[in-house]
Amino acid sequence: MSIYTWPSTLIPNQMTLRYLAVNKVFRSPLNGNMQTASRPGSWLAFDIVLSTLTNAQRSELQGFLAKLDGQLNYFTMPYYGHVNLGALGGTPVVNGAGQTGASIATSGWPNNTLVLKRGDVVGIGTELKIITDDVNSDGTGHATLPIRPSQRNAPTNGSAIVTTDPTGIFVLEQPNVGVNSISNPDIRMGTAAFTVIEMVTQP
Repeated sequence: MSIYTWPSTLIPNQMTLRYLAVNKVFRSPLNGNMQTASRPGSWLAFDIVLSTLTNAQRSELQGFLAKLDGQLNYFTMPYYGHVNLGALGGTPVVNGAGQTGASIATSGWPNNTLVLKRGDVVGIGTELKIITDDVNSDGTGHATLPIRPSQRNAPTNGSAIVTTDPTGIFVLEQPNVGVNSISNPDIRMGTAAFTVIEMVTQP
């Protein structure tokens, strides 16, 4: 298994972020009461559409998919088209070792600032996270980030919180992804549509 980098020449025309929770709903057939059981291990997925590939881009994608060899190899990818709305700034880092779960203590932000907005996306360690509530730093630049999916593998103390084009590690949802070729006497183009899912690793 190798981890490659998604080609920067292949920017999707459409990219849908999906949050996949590990839940199971039970409804009583007698009175309709409903209970939901939840387990750790939620992950993210991207539905990707590349609808205007040039001939060169089509070849690049075709070669990259072959390099992935189905689901054997993984790749890092940002959430193209998304722009964080918080003020950001500073040099934010993880503040404390051994942190996992739905909140991460951080430091290095500008003081007393709305640094992240609900729905912003950050990178923590090798994992891509969605901010679930607005985040304000305190007077010393500390802030606790509420995140989903929960942090699975504890990042090292002092590791960077990536706020610009953060990436996660992804794998093809299906091993048999194809690239369409469109041709006429003067034009060679291509299209593709497929889903990638976050590569979930447990500590």
